[in-house]
Amino acid sequence: MLDQTTLMQGLTINHVLSKRTFYELSFSYLHIYDHSPIGDNRDSTVIAQFGLFLLNEIPYGKLQFGSRAIRGITYPIYVALPGLPFSYMSKEGDLYDKIKVTQARVKFDLSSQVDDNNFVKGGFEYNYIDLNHNFWEKWNNNAYNTYEFNFHRWLSQTALYLQDQINYNEIVANIGVRFDYYYNGGGKWPTGDPFNESMFRPQKVDTSLYRYLSSGKSYIWDIWEAYDRDHPGFLQPIKNFFAVSPRIGVSFPITTESKFYFNYGHFRSNPPYYTMYQYRYRYDKNGLYDMSNPNLEPPRTISYELGVAYNFYENYILQISGYSKDVTGEAGTVTYKNAAGTLNYTNRANNQYQDIQGIEINISKNDYSWISGWINFNYMLKKNGLSGRSLITDLTINNDQEGLYAGNETKTLPQPQVNANITFKTPSDWGPEFLGNNLLGNWNITFFASYSAGDYFTWNPLGKLHYTNNLQWPDYYMLDMKITKAIKVGGISASIYLDVSNLLNIKVNQLNQGYAFYDANDRSKYLASLHLPMYDSPEYDDLRAKNPGSYIAGNDKVGDLRSNDKPYIDDPNYPFWIFKSPRDIWFGIRIDF
Repeated sequence: MLDQTTLMQGLTINHVLSKRTFYELSFSYLHIYDHSPIGDNRDSTVIAQFGLFLLNEIPYGKLQFGSRAIRGITYPIYVALPGLPFSYMSKEGDLYDKIKVTQARVKFDLSSQVDDNNFVKGGFEYNYIDLNHNFWEKWNNNAYNTYEFNFHRWLSQTALYLQDQINYNEIVANIGVRFDYYYNGGGKWPTGDPFNESMFRPQKVDTSLYRYLSSGKSYIWDIWEAYDRDHPGFLQPIKNFFAVSPRIGVSFPITTESKFYFNYGHFRSNPPYYTMYQYRYRYDKNGLYDMSNPNLEPPRTISYELGVAYNFYENYILQISGYSKDVTGEAGTVTYKNAAGTLNYTNRANNQYQDIQGIEINISKNDYSWISGWINFNYMLKKNGLSGRSLITDLTINNDQEGLYAGNETKTLPQPQVNANITFKTPSDWGPEFLGNNLLGNWNITFFASYSAGDYFTWNPLGKLHYTNNLQWPDYYMLDMKITKAIKVGGISASIYLDVSNLLNIKVNQLNQGYAFYDANDRSKYLASLHLPMYDSPEYDDLRAKNPGSYIAGNDKVGDLRSNDKPYIDDPNYPFWIFKSPRDIWFGIRIDF
């Protein structure tokens, strides 16, 4: 149970300085406060019974001290009804969530038509964020079963931009540059000695820890700061970043019905703040589980686009474009592990990249006549990988694969997508009139169709090196429909609507989400039972000998399930999670006052 209070405020001022120049100044303020009531909040009333099993509202709510007894019957710790995941009957503890997030933003834009050929825009933006993350968990009165996430950081982002839209005859060029300064909160972070066992292993504590954490303080941070005073260098200053992002766009007509355009730009965005500041420390067992990295540099995307737009028939516009995106410095995980096996935690680093190329074809008609809409085809080639190691150890690993290079880049594989939005609309004055409304007028029927190729994934039972994305999950198909009829009665405007999601009741396969598999072993058994073309190799003879009936070659596809024709398939253990999004019908009326 979580109570959350949100306060939003804003103010925008527009002012025209002259017939050529105006500005806009805006302020916004956002405050979010979380509060999680402590103590018992689970209703222990029996609400259902399956045979001998009595059930209350588990897993909802919580008990500070767990109980496995219902009406005098003590059940096992793990209770699992046939076909359902187990329920942990005696789970206990408390969640302390008093997180406060405050964001203040000011933005100023100045625009001026300097002369007939130059429209100049410039401005600045300042974002201030206060992250007061008072969040910790306990299981019972044993202080060693406590997770701590407490931190408090103040950070900001400052941006300046300048842009000039240049018009000469029918040639239009947009040239601009953006400057960003990312202030990551100042202070220090424990990056000086990533294999320090005395600081990252569990600490000795007692129940006085609860009062300490409730006050918003961080016990583990106080230990780290005290250690740094005696061992300077354990805590290192947090870095700030400055980035320059140039952008340019050019368009000009080729004929009276067509134009050419080109866009190029650099784009930056701050990593999610949980990857920068949130850590997970438990005062028993592992100690440090996860350590974020406030020194993450905002990843950079360099984008190119080249295209042609052609009005080939009346209001029908064909647009063909090719694009490329080079994404570098994305945040990924890194595991730190020492040779003794006493330290094992994850951290974050700018160690991921993406290369994306593609072609996009779009046909649109937006004249609001009887038929309007668009059809879009996007053929995308995507490749990603690591730009360094995913495992860092305290000793040098004399192995090229693990010690020097992760080597897990994916193949460049196509992922086509098709989307279409077609609307049929009748004129407002069409058909006979009744109570001031034309019965056949103001009807809108919209169809939204979508197709995307399935995601690629790696199935590598032989453990081959540099072997990735060799299989594909089932493709996605969807067709939705919306019907609306606008009416006006007594001066009040209203619309009657019918929304149908998944009009054809297509079985939408969601095996790629993993919900249907009990665990990784269940997933492996399913894939091994399929008769896939990849098994047509003597390399799998040993696996076939050790697993009779598995790794047999054939023409099956991922997504196939057990049937009369294919009784050998070992379906996922949770078949009720294989498909999602059945047909959903909503209808109603909306009144506009």
